[in-house]
Amino acid sequence: MLQAWLNGAKEMIMSRKMIETNPVVFGSKAVVVP
Repeated sequence: MLQAWLNGAKEMIMSRKMIETNPVVFGSKAVVVP
């Protein structure tokens, strides 16, 4: 359970960094996977 939460938090942090570095790429991804 904790491991799954850590993985989720890590993915959130990674996607957050992607938003900051390349908002255009994330924008197109957000449309496909909200």
